[in-house]
Order: sequence, then C-alpha cells, then structure tokens
Amino acid sequence: MNVQITCRHTKVSSGTQDYLKGEIEALAKYYDRISSAHVVLDSECLQSKTVEINVHAAGQDLSARSRAENYYKAVDEAIEKITRQIRKKSEKVKSHKASSVKDAEIVAA
Repeated sequence: MNVQITCRHTKVSSGTQDYLKGEIEALAKYYDRISSAHVVLDSECLQSKTVEINVHAAGQDLSARSRAENYYKAVDEAIEKITRQIRKKSEKVKSHKASSVKDAEIVAA
C-alpha cells in the first residue's frame, strides 16, 4: 500500500510519521483492496491539530477528518472514522453474494 504524508504549517517528528504509517497499514486487515492512502497533517493554530485521511479502495475514495489538541489523539479519532467506513464497505461487498441453489429450492417449495 502506498502511504503519502503531507504536513502543512508544521513539521512532524519521524516517530509520529512512523506511528501514522503503522496505523494506516493496519487498515489492510479490514479490507485488502486498499491501494493508497494520503494523510494531511495540519496545524492551524498552536492548540489545534488536524488530521485528514483519504483512502483509495477498489475504485472508491473514503475520507475522514479529525481535530484534537495533539496529533496522536487526532490520528486515533480519524483512524476510527475511516475504519468504520472500510468495515461498512467490506460488509456491503460480502452481503451482495447470490444465495446458494439449495436455499432457492427451499424457498420455491
């Protein structure tokens, strides 16, 4: 998976970037067709840190945004949001499978 991190108005330590990459790569356990992720870290003022995550998965773009007083908390909140979206997408893909022939025969009888 291709993970791209962009920092606006601030510099982020390599530890924070490594933590973020680990969290993004862990999303693959929920849905294996994630091809890329773009993360924007922004510091608009001294107290507010914003994290925006954009994920491209199987022809669809998913995004989540979070604002908190530090990057770790904002990353955790954004990861929770994007995880819910990925799980929902994964469940939709799984639930659209056709029923088996035996189930169709039981319904017809």
